[in-house]
Order: sequence, then structure tokens, then C-alpha cells
Amino acid sequence: MSAVSHVLFDRHGYRRMPRHGDPRDAQLHRVLEQGTGCPAALAILYKEVCARLGLHMEATVLDGGRYLVLWPRNFKGLQVDGQAVVIDAYSSGVPILADEVCQIFQVAPSTAAPSGLSQEALQPSTSQEILAALLGVLRDAHWCQAVGCAPEPAFMIPISLETACRGLVGSLPLSYDLQRAIAAAERQALLLPSSGNIYLQLCILLYFAGQYESALIILEVSLDLLWNEDQQLLATFLAKLRLLRHHT
Repeated sequence: MSAVSHVLFDRHGYRRMPRHGDPRDAQLHRVLEQGTGCPAALAILYKEVCARLGLHMEATVLDGGRYLVLWPRNFKGLQVDGQAVVIDAYSSGVPILADEVCQIFQVAPSTAAPSGLSQEALQPSTSQEILAALLGVLRDAHWCQAVGCAPEPAFMIPISLETACRGLVGSLPLSYDLQRAIAAAERQALLLPSSGNIYLQLCILLYFAGQYESALIILEVSLDLLWNEDQQLLATFLAKLRLLRHHT
């Protein structure tokens, strides 16, 4: 893996995106051309290069898709001083202790696990989950451009019930960026049809695009998946969509 990191990051110069908010950093063909990418894009690139060499890597999506770590399927093959490490493709393939990842992202390691890792903590993500994480970065980049907010995760206006119900964003024209954000969210929903959060974000984007009928249909069929959302805000949003549907 050190050889893979050397070729990708030292010889070819692939590196982390210089700033948030550029959709090209979540488009794989652009990443290959320009050499910069988001965490999901660089993780996919690293994983696929390793696969061509016969080294099968697993990946875990963390922080809602904003961060990924990689490791060989056999954890015992990647250790430092007897401790399991994972690869951070976003930091030029630097190995970091798996237990540190658990601490940073608040996933509890288990001393009962063979490598000191909880099976619930760093379970391999599916290909669909990894691609959905990539699309999430693309969606957020276009959303931030559509609303004109800061693109950094800590400062961006979230695609949330609170944003939709409490007037954090005014009416939006159906711009190119809003359409691209909707397209990315639709593809996420196809990849992860059991994710209530992804359906909700799609509904909110459709709401801001003035597509109230579509937003209402999707919201009503996905209500069973939204049990962990703020039910008062959810009821408000549902009522708002029903009202707007009848007045447009």
C-alpha cells in the first residue's frame, strides 16, 4: 500500500480538494483530470487501484459521507506495533490508528473484537453507500451555490426540516445548481432506498424548487423511514406541502 500511495500521491500528485464547494471535486472524471478530490473520490480512486493489483480494500463511510477510511479485508495485514491502522486517502494515504478513528467519530471500540475494533464501529460500507457519499458531496456543493451560502460543512445552510420550516432560506429560482442538487439526491435515493434522511433531503430540495406535488408524494411514502426526525417539524413540513399543492 505504501507503493500505491507513492504512485498516486507523490508521482501523480493526487491531493485533497483545496476548498469546499467545487462540484468537480466529487466528479470522478474531473478528479482524474485535475488531480484534486473530496474524501469519497480519493477513497474510490485508491480502492480501485488496489483492486487492480489484487489487493481488496474495504471502506467505511463516516461523518455522514464527509470522511472515509480504508483497510485490507484482513485487518491483521495492516498493523503498527500490534495495533490495527486504516488508510486515509484524503491525507495522501497516511495510515492512522483505527482506535483513533473510533474516538474522533465517536464509535466505541470493543476489547472483545479480534483487532480491538467494534464490529459495529468500522463495518465495511457497501459500494452503494460509498457512491451515495460521493453524491452527497456533489449535492451539497450545488445546494450551496444555489442558496449562496458558505460551502464548509460547519457553516453551510443544511438541507434540513428546520431550513424548510423556519424560513432560513427564501424562495429560490430553479437554477442550474438547484437542478443538479436534485439530480444528485435522486441518484442517492436510488442507491439507498431505505434511507429516510436521503428521501427527506430530496423532498426539501424539491420543495425549494417549487415541485410541491413531487415532494409531497415522496414524503408521504417515506414517512415510516422518518421516525427519528423531529416529528413536530415533520408534521409542519407535511402540512405546508399539502397547502402549497392546493394553491399552485
